[in-house]
Amino acid sequence: SLINIVNKYLSFLEVDIQSEQIIKNILNQINQNIPKITEKILEILLSSSKIILNIILVTVLTFYHVKDYEKIKKFKINIISKLFSIKPQLVEKTTYVIEKILRKFLLGQIFAASYIFLFTLISLKIFNVKQYLIVATIAGIFELIPFIGAFIAFFISIIFLLNKGFLSVILFIILATIAYQILAKIIYPNIVGKILKISVISVLLSIIIGFKLYGIFGMFIAVPLASIIKNIIEENEEPSNKIH
Repeated sequence: SLINIVNKYLSFLEVDIQSEQIIKNILNQINQNIPKITEKILEILLSSSKIILNIILVTVLTFYHVKDYEKIKKFKINIISKLFSIKPQLVEKTTYVIEKILRKFLLGQIFAASYIFLFTLISLKIFNVKQYLIVATIAGIFELIPFIGAFIAFFISIIFLLNKGFLSVILFIILATIAYQILAKIIYPNIVGKILKISVISVLLSIIIGFKLYGIFGMFIAVPLASIIKNIIEENEEPSNKIH
């Protein structure tokens, strides 16, 4: 049928095209690549199924963890204290410190990411950057990485503004500086508080070590882990050894 259609519509042009041979070649190519195509389809289906199952599993586990939080918490404390021969009170105290740091850290990072996403979205839209939504999303995601993420988000926005002229870049830098200062000096400290107060060099070293050990994922978890370690050490210091 396809050969007849091709011949019918090309015959009036008086073009001598070997339509039958062309179609045979196409079909041969498809037949040769069927195993690869099938393999790719199966791979996509399997990976999609794995993602869906993981989402379901995480959702179910999260629901029951929240529902029976106190029971699970007591169970974990008992197990850890018996395994490592540690007093349950110390395990409970350490658990509280970890939960408090992670809760505040996650809250602060999510808020910071949302703030940078909205700022980038609105500012790039004003400067008429076509890819404003994509750039804003990328900037928001990178903002989740403490300290370094802000610089990455800033420079990504600058790259997309370069073709809008020097004045647009300067105006954006001024706006971004004000926005980042408001976030760093006013908003973020009031949300997170002093719980993540570790030096800049400690932040950088934590991120580098995290990246070396676990790649991008390591960069995300490095700072809260460093802060947890610092707080646990301080909490367990003898009162006489603490510097006032």
